[in-house]
Amino acid sequence: MFLKHTKSLRNSILVGTALSALFICMPASAQATEKQNFDIKPQSLSSALMDFGMQGDIEVFFVEADLKGKTTNGFEGTFSASQAATRLLADAGIAYRIDANGTLLVGKAYVRKSVAAEKTVADKVGTKDAKPARFQLAQVVQEETGDIIEAKDQVVETPQQPEKPDEIIVTGTNIRGVGPVGSQVFTYDREEIDIQGYSTIPEFIQSLPQNFNGGVSESTTGLSFEYGAGDNTSQGTGINLRGLGNVSTLVLLNGQRLAPSGLTGGFVDISMIPLAALDRVEVLVDGASAVYGSDAIGGVVNFILNQDYDGAETRVRYGLATQGGLEEITVGQTFGKVWDKAHGLISVEFNHRNPLSVKDRDFSQDANEFVDLLPEQERRNIFLTGGVELTENLDVSTTAYYSLRNSQQTRINTPTVPPKFYKSKNQHYGGAVEATWDLDPLMGNKWQMEMVGSFSHSDGFTRLQDLDQVDSDGFIFNRVTENLSAGVKLNGSLFNIPGGDVKLAVGGNIRHDSFGDGDVSEPGILVLGVNEQSRDIYAFFGEVYLPVVGEDNRIPGVERLAFSVSGRYEEYSDFGSSIDPKIGLLWSPIEGFNLRGTYGTSFRAPLLSELDEAGNAAVLYPSELNSNSPTGTSSVLVALGNNADLQPEAATLWTAGFDYQPDALPGFTLDATYFNIDYDNRISSFPVTGVLNDPSAAPFTNLNGPDSEFLALIENYRLINLAGIDLVDADATADIRLQNIGRNKITGVDFSALYSLDTATLGSWNFSLNGSYVFD
Repeated sequence: MFLKHTKSLRNSILVGTALSALFICMPASAQATEKQNFDIKPQSLSSALMDFGMQGDIEVFFVEADLKGKTTNGFEGTFSASQAATRLLADAGIAYRIDANGTLLVGKAYVRKSVAAEKTVADKVGTKDAKPARFQLAQVVQEETGDIIEAKDQVVETPQQPEKPDEIIVTGTNIRGVGPVGSQVFTYDREEIDIQGYSTIPEFIQSLPQNFNGGVSESTTGLSFEYGAGDNTSQGTGINLRGLGNVSTLVLLNGQRLAPSGLTGGFVDISMIPLAALDRVEVLVDGASAVYGSDAIGGVVNFILNQDYDGAETRVRYGLATQGGLEEITVGQTFGKVWDKAHGLISVEFNHRNPLSVKDRDFSQDANEFVDLLPEQERRNIFLTGGVELTENLDVSTTAYYSLRNSQQTRINTPTVPPKFYKSKNQHYGGAVEATWDLDPLMGNKWQMEMVGSFSHSDGFTRLQDLDQVDSDGFIFNRVTENLSAGVKLNGSLFNIPGGDVKLAVGGNIRHDSFGDGDVSEPGILVLGVNEQSRDIYAFFGEVYLPVVGEDNRIPGVERLAFSVSGRYEEYSDFGSSIDPKIGLLWSPIEGFNLRGTYGTSFRAPLLSELDEAGNAAVLYPSELNSNSPTGTSSVLVALGNNADLQPEAATLWTAGFDYQPDALPGFTLDATYFNIDYDNRISSFPVTGVLNDPSAAPFTNLNGPDSEFLALIENYRLINLAGIDLVDADATADIRLQNIGRNKITGVDFSALYSLDTATLGSWNFSLNGSYVFD
């Protein structure tokens, strides 16, 4: 195929407008429902799409980089275009749709298509024997930069050798080229985020129905202590899927973990990631400890950086509040280059926003005039990605980033305490190197080895002082967290069965986590420090994909049937181990209708800060309610703080759902998923008030006073005597340190409806409805 390709420089000024429209009803293209003969041979997916377009007289758009390393087993028969596309792409782990004009859009072209390519594709195949058909085909190799692609008369040649496998990031599975069986993954493209008018990653994440905004965010800092919001001294933003807390959502960057932030290291600060460097966001709303290990209970959010970008983009955005003095400006610049065997990208972004005062909102007019609802923020980022094909069978890719965010805010933590001024500086930096070795020449069956090493560092400095204090007074928090990891994974096909290739992925991972204080000391300043803590984690994992029924052996009522079984073992140097399995099922009784489900377990390891007892205290209270006491009250000696004996939180999860894409209405998708989460052994503590009367606290109280075991426990704790009596004379004791005492049982439904409509005169329209309803 011969393509004339003219490069252009795209300078985009994004002003952040929102567009809404009434639903437009138009007849669907008959092209998608007409039955035609297809004979697609086993080959690379890109060449199969070319054959698909030629045989079906169908226009096809795709991005070459999306399909690298993907293959198909082929199929033969008489199908509609929609049915044939499903058979070709259902196992590819990539989004696709047929629009109202009968055009097949694959991968990045699913959500946006080059207008220039639409207008200039050829009207016929340029082979001597080819009939002048309606067939139109273009590979959108530079679509992201707005490059003009002009296709002349074409000769489509099937490659003699399959394409070499390349890195393919699929959230929720270790199997290359296959999406997570039974689980639902939502993919949000950067351009889609821009169109919706969001200027930052936190703004977008807070709009997701599955994300609960009661956790860590700049808008809840100081106003709420639910879900770890009190941990947020630096005005960062976390992710709280399912409302289970920020600690129960795993956040990844290009599939790798990030160092957590906060006073206790309890959340990943997503405000460090700039939109300018982003390609897409993948959100898995299901447990995934069988794939990723700890924290993946509420779900997984994977931020995928732009890599195969060729061109330049300038972003300038200005916004202001309709009420009050809040203003925001974002300036970003991205340069990318793709060569024959290498690619590189650099993206920088600057963002500044004024504070929002309580006096700027009607609901807070009576609050202290010095208090800010939102802090002043200033952020600078630089992100780099690159890759090179070292040999025919070995690719190396790398990522590096640095982010600096300064913020300041005046707020009230309690009504009786004067306003405090918070000033923070947060730095994040790190990177990853990944090598992908194609083992197919040695082992056959498309085997591949992936080796990756990553490093992530977070340094948060916060100064807290009264409004009338100078900088030499007050308190300092300085928390530093790091993780360093290395892993290897083998991935390939075991053998072929009538339903398709049985695939296997196995591997291991070593990770070192640390948490502690930075090297900060200032005369006259009280540094609220912690002990240095660290641990090592060793993991082994495996996953099998089993396509029981596929194109070659389908029967009425079973168009497709596939299973996946995965498991992961993790050994921690500080508390023990965890084994987590997961099973996934996908059944297609008819074309365009899928039933799916999953069952598995997940866990969350205790935070390093939760295991550190260095700051614990023993407090003797003179009078607490006690229904067993003749006086109704008792003196009680309590142990407060962290607990070195904590065990991991554990969850059992299962889901059941469906996806429906009717042939009669191309571009329409309806899906729903029921979820059930039983989250046990949650880490929490009892309040001292009422603890002696709480039946659930009975295992942690002693109404007969201190015994030798309790006195040994608090021997090295800081003692606070509020009763004026000897500790041994206390009437009762209570161990209200952190304990594995909590439990959440959550059920609900995620649902979405999407309709994509392309018109000849009014452009492309996307209509969507997304929601999540929690029953209890």
